[in-house]
Amino acid sequence: DGKAPAGRSVAPRTQQAQGQDEGGESVTFDNQTLESMLAEMAAYYRTEVVFRSDKVRRLRFHYIWRKEETLQQTVKRLNYFEHMKITVEDGRIIVDEGK
Repeated sequence: DGKAPAGRSVAPRTQQAQGQDEGGESVTFDNQTLESMLAEMAAYYRTEVVFRSDKVRRLRFHYIWRKEETLQQTVKRLNYFEHMKITVEDGRIIVDEGK
């Protein structure tokens, strides 16, 4: 019936879409490093990632990426996290330490 027992959670449906490249799909990153998340996103957006801090490479996230979003929209949502500051410069994803 799709309901989880009390105290347990059901994996999000978007997890099933992981690895599919069709528009409107979402990818769930669960406890993934920022480096691995951005590598997948950069490949999708046909760009590259530049880390200006090794510290942020190893940060781990639970994040749902909506592939229908533009690169700029995705960067804006990622910047809600305080630990890093992501910008797009000359078509590349640039990652600095946050506040």
